Amino acid sequence: MIEALHGEDESHWAGRDAEVPPRRQTVDAQAISAAALSLFAERGYRATTMSDVGAAFGIRGPSPYRHVSSKQALLGEIMIETMRALIADRHAALDAGGDVIRQLRQMVDAHVRYHAAHREQAFVGNHEMGNLKQPHRDQVLRLRRTNERGLRAVIEPGYAEGEFTVA
Repeated sequence: MIEALHGEDESHWAGRDAEVPPRRQTVDAQAISAAALSLFAERGYRATTMSDVGAAFGIRGPSPYRHVSSKQALLGEIMIETMRALIADRHAALDAGGDVIRQLRQMVDAHVRYHAAHREQAFVGNHEMGNLKQPHRDQVLRLRRTNERGLRAVIEPGYAEGEFTVA
């Protein structure tokens, strides 16, 4: 197996546990997206190539394109899924009920927890908008507006009821 992957026979690696060559992971669209996310967060979108993404799996050349259409599609998917997750978390916070103060606390808590638990997604979502092209850009902007409207739907009535004030 190692010979097939690395062009060497296993005896070359005998007794060298610390230097065992890396084994390839299963390569699919989800794994490629996860690798791209990490690289985008570490290096930035522009500094990451599809060759870099493939190298995360030990593959070369056009192989990543068997699973994804483009680097731009990966960025779009990452940012769209991030916004969908934030919206879902906001909905779950609202579903817990309570008055507007409790609802706002729960929404803020859900937002902060998401960012803490998904630092790479949050970083890419906040820093790579300028690299996002159409149609993904419009999709992300629509989702951001949806999320903002959901927050305003709690803040505005709370302000009108005197529960929130502007300092």
